[in-house]
Amino acid sequence: MTFSLRPFLHISAALLCLALCALPVSPVAAKTPTVAFLSPPLERPFWIHLTQLMQSAADDLGINLVTRASHHDSESLLQDGMALLNADNQPDYLVTGFWPGATEKLMEIGERRGIKTFLINTEIDKNLGIGEPRGKYRNWIGHLYPEDVTTGYQLLDILIRQYSLHATVLKNQPINIIAVSGAPSSPASNFRLSGMKKRVATLPDARLLQATHCYWDRACALSVTADLLEKYPQTAIVWAASDLLALGAADAAKAAGKIPGKDIYIGGIDWSPSGLQGVADGTLSVTLGGHFVEGAWALVMIFDYDHGIDFKQDPGVRSETRMGAVTANNVETYLKFLANPDWKRVNFRHYSKFYNPALKHYHFDIESLFKELTGDSAGN
Repeated sequence: MTFSLRPFLHISAALLCLALCALPVSPVAAKTPTVAFLSPPLERPFWIHLTQLMQSAADDLGINLVTRASHHDSESLLQDGMALLNADNQPDYLVTGFWPGATEKLMEIGERRGIKTFLINTEIDKNLGIGEPRGKYRNWIGHLYPEDVTTGYQLLDILIRQYSLHATVLKNQPINIIAVSGAPSSPASNFRLSGMKKRVATLPDARLLQATHCYWDRACALSVTADLLEKYPQTAIVWAASDLLALGAADAAKAAGKIPGKDIYIGGIDWSPSGLQGVADGTLSVTLGGHFVEGAWALVMIFDYDHGIDFKQDPGVRSETRMGAVTANNVETYLKFLANPDWKRVNFRHYSKFYNPALKHYHFDIESLFKELTGDSAGN
């Protein structure tokens, strides 16, 4: 009688297969989605931080990130966006801001080709008829944007408080304000400006003398602020929609013989290196920012979504990024934090529900990143 091991080997192989199939899928076996990111020119530190942070998140999560920097005009953004979507290796997802005249057309291409879109950085005017994510554009899966209205409101609020606390306030005189906003076609610029005007409306002793626009250009801000200060020499506060504009306004104020932080108070938005340095040396009273984290947070949500964990309920298909304020009280901490950040020290898998099944709610804020970088907390 010949004894054969063959039947037992077949049974053992079958049992081994069943045992392996019963094991949970290891995060190490996570698939690799391709994400295309379309950005404006990488000239401003804001976009440099945002793209560096995205790449760090992509490396941690195992995402194939393809980045393309375009120009500010809609035609260039559309052409460069189409180049990304028409690549031989078609992306699974497109991450970009909302650029009127370009983004809608890119989303339409995504609808036809099954490419999902995630928008960041800019709120969308409801009058444009774009609708909500997963509505008119079914493949528009999410939208993460700064609290621009709240930020514009908060910026003026802080400037008013600093002026009232520290300036030589003339009794029974209104607090005179001028505003330098960004490009008139920019939703961020307009939302921030509307927030500022909301705060003015609540202040019986404040007066908005004039608001003007510049195309996010320091030289333009210097020029228009110089004209406004000549027209309104009693100006006490300059509200600016970005750090670059605020610094241009400060150049004009100094040229007019005013002393920032003493008889005129100037603030901006972005947490740019020059803006933070401006706060440190007293040129600016405040800068608000931290929203450059949005690209990285979008990748975390896209990665989880791609692995069957939808963010529809948490944080929602539309969610906002809270900005933080940097003043003289905490600027040294943030200067150290952002001077040369080593984003590789941040493990973005910590923020993923796929890699952390017990995680019930996303924790997306600049404080979390700060703790990983420094082991500390950056209080305002």
